[in-house]
Amino acid sequence: MTKNYVRKKRLSTFIQNSFFACALLFAGQTFAQYSGNLTVDQNSAASATNFQSFNSLADSLETYGVSGAVTIDIVSGSGPYDESVMFNVILGASSTNSITINGNGETIDSRGATYTIGLNGTDYMTIDDLVIVNDTTAAYARNIWIGNDADMNTISNCNIHMTGYTGTSTSEYVAFSSGASSTGSGNLGSGNTITGNSFSNDGNTGAGPVFAIGYYGSSSYTDDVVITNNDITNYYNVAGYLNYVNGIQFNGNDMHSQRGDINRIWGTYSRYIKNGSIQSQFNGNTITGLTGDNEMFGIYFYYSNGSSTSRLEVKNNIIDGNVGDRTGTAYNYYGYIYMEYYNDYMDISYNEITNNESNGIYYQGGIVFYYYNDNNLVSYNLVDNNEANGYFFYSINNYFYGRGNDFIGNEVSNNVANYVYGINNYYYGENGSITDNYIHDNNATFYMYGIYNYYYGRNQSILRNRITDNTASYYVYGIYSYYYGSNTTIDRNEFTGNDGTTYGTFAIYAIYYNDNLTITNNMIANNDASYYNYGIYAGYYSDNVIIVNNTISLDADVLYYQYGIYPYAYQSDATTYQVKNNIVNLEGTSTYYSTNGLRLVYVPYGIGEMEFEANVWYSTSSAAVWYYGGTTNVFNTWLGQSNETNSWWTDPLFVGGGDFTPSNPEFANQGVAGLTTQDLDGASRTACGPDPGALEFFVDHDVANLVFTGTNECGGYME
Repeated sequence: MTKNYVRKKRLSTFIQNSFFACALLFAGQTFAQYSGNLTVDQNSAASATNFQSFNSLADSLETYGVSGAVTIDIVSGSGPYDESVMFNVILGASSTNSITINGNGETIDSRGATYTIGLNGTDYMTIDDLVIVNDTTAAYARNIWIGNDADMNTISNCNIHMTGYTGTSTSEYVAFSSGASSTGSGNLGSGNTITGNSFSNDGNTGAGPVFAIGYYGSSSYTDDVVITNNDITNYYNVAGYLNYVNGIQFNGNDMHSQRGDINRIWGTYSRYIKNGSIQSQFNGNTITGLTGDNEMFGIYFYYSNGSSTSRLEVKNNIIDGNVGDRTGTAYNYYGYIYMEYYNDYMDISYNEITNNESNGIYYQGGIVFYYYNDNNLVSYNLVDNNEANGYFFYSINNYFYGRGNDFIGNEVSNNVANYVYGINNYYYGENGSITDNYIHDNNATFYMYGIYNYYYGRNQSILRNRITDNTASYYVYGIYSYYYGSNTTIDRNEFTGNDGTTYGTFAIYAIYYNDNLTITNNMIANNDASYYNYGIYAGYYSDNVIIVNNTISLDADVLYYQYGIYPYAYQSDATTYQVKNNIVNLEGTSTYYSTNGLRLVYVPYGIGEMEFEANVWYSTSSAAVWYYGGTTNVFNTWLGQSNETNSWWTDPLFVGGGDFTPSNPEFANQGVAGLTTQDLDGASRTACGPDPGALEFFVDHDVANLVFTGTNECGGYME
């Protein structure tokens, strides 16, 4: 490869090289390119194989090059070395003719210089097990600078200390930039590795760089940078500032113990990240014990993208025990994994966001997509035991035009805030899925939302989620789909054991222009509330609403209303609402409304547009009523006036002990066929006659004398 650089010589370097050349002549040796073993030992005489300083080593390597692999040992006990050194282009360096500097635990100290070690167009150099100290107090303090097309270098297993800098200007432990005292971009180099190092201020309280590692790249080059398994502490703002990197693996790093209490802090701050020759990854990192006053981000992205065949990975990270205290007046955001603007094709999976706290922060988020983030996968993450002593905690947040995103298998639990959101799909969050998530034991001072699908959340599949044992002082909503959530399927979800302690609990709330809405095979049971307890509340300016094969068992003692199914066809020309194959069991009491407070089904408008068929209704309470412009608790009257056909008033005989599988043979295999193919647990529905309710069930009949008529038995039964 071609290297372009400007070489500057110091007089002292010239004298050293002249002395070394003379020594070679007197020894009767003929010079050749370096190969084999060399040493640096300032306590021994200079020779053909020993150098008394890093600078004499660097100048000789630059002057004469290498013809084979070179290993340089910094002799144990020979340091410290008080100097700043720049390695330039070394002729002959290659993958086979590599240069390895074994530090053997010795120290090089910049002694006030801006940088300690520079790699200026240097290739195939490894610096291992060296203590690299920068003690300057000036801006652009850097322990290591790498740039000018420096390729395939490795800094490994070093202790890297910045002990003097306490300012807030540009400074880094490791900087990739166009110049040793700049943040310019350009061809910085490819294939460089920073691994297994320890970064700190070596106990000098208040000292440390602004950025631990700074990469000031350009979109024009392939970078393929590997930053792995480093212990990163005592930085001021950002552990990894990564700007325009094509191919980066930032994996296994431990970021903790910042320099001091500051206004804004990040674990990583990444802009314009893409894949290079290697897949970009941010995996297996830990971010712990950080404190920010107004903004805190664990892992942050801006305009960063993978591809449909190779996603940008953010996996297996632990973000734990970080604290934010708002001191200003701005309503700032804390996001532990945060994607801001146009981040596409990312895989954010198996991360743990736990035990974080904010005080006075208006918005706090676990995993946050903010504006125009498409085609991302968020799966099997744990967001647990976070406390937002402000207003909002968005556990997983898809905010504003996030399309084609899938949220699968995440666990959201034990989080506390005024408003807690499990999964928030807000404003044009279209064409995605929310599947197999477990949202439980969260506590909100005001409102708790399990799944919030708001404003044009169209073409969404909300499948097999468990929303259990959440509490809120005001309202708990299980699945909230509001305003133009058309073509949405809510299927095989569980909403159990939740409690809106002061006001109400809504298991499924889907209203306002939710056309082609399908609510099937859901289990709603054992929820509590003070004022209102609702099972399924759906419709209102919505066409073609399907409410089929759900099991709803409500038994709260409420002050006002407890409704099983609330189908609401406000417009007179609504396409048919189908309410079929459901089981609704209603118990409990209404303090203020007595018989009118408990309603198995409530139809305020549009009874003529509704079809009720093959439902199981039951209540032991004399207060159980029907409502369709009037009220009745007479089953035959309901059948006669509501288009309700082939239904039952009978006890479903649930198995009990929290198991809501029916055991009553009266309606076994008597549901309307062809509406659903699987039950809540994924079992196949009986094609010739499915069971009403969310669960298929089998009844083992024990009879002494039974006469069958006909030959069309189904559902596994036989004459």
